[in-house]
Amino acid sequence: MNCAAILTTEANPGQGDPAGLPGKRRPGAEKGRGGNQVIGALETIGWIIVAAVAAWGLTLAHATSAISRLDASRRREIQYWKDECARARAHAAQVTQDAAAFAAGNRQGRDEVISIMPLIMAAKQPPAGPANGDQDLASKS
Repeated sequence: MNCAAILTTEANPGQGDPAGLPGKRRPGAEKGRGGNQVIGALETIGWIIVAAVAAWGLTLAHATSAISRLDASRRREIQYWKDECARARAHAAQVTQDAAAFAAGNRQGRDEVISIMPLIMAAKQPPAGPANGDQDLASKS
């Protein structure tokens, strides 16, 4: 059998006995009844089911990987904000401590200024007059 006969037989299935192959027909093909159309329809339905299952599987795999990526991204973002929160709390504690130290230092400085204020006022007043002991010293000189 040559290639042209094979192509003709495959191109025209169910056309009776193929040339050169007596008694060879496709399974289910009955002469003159359209059995090949039934088999073709069943094959088509089968391939549609296979394609649908394959598409569902690929879609499921794609969705699963997308969900995994989003979950990992979400976890990284949550960890980032937890770290930011910890840094902000540490900074707030440091600011609170610094403010308390400043307030204590300010209070201590104010108390010191208040305690030496009479001495400062006394130093700014001009002397009223020489004391008795000072007159003796002034006359001796």
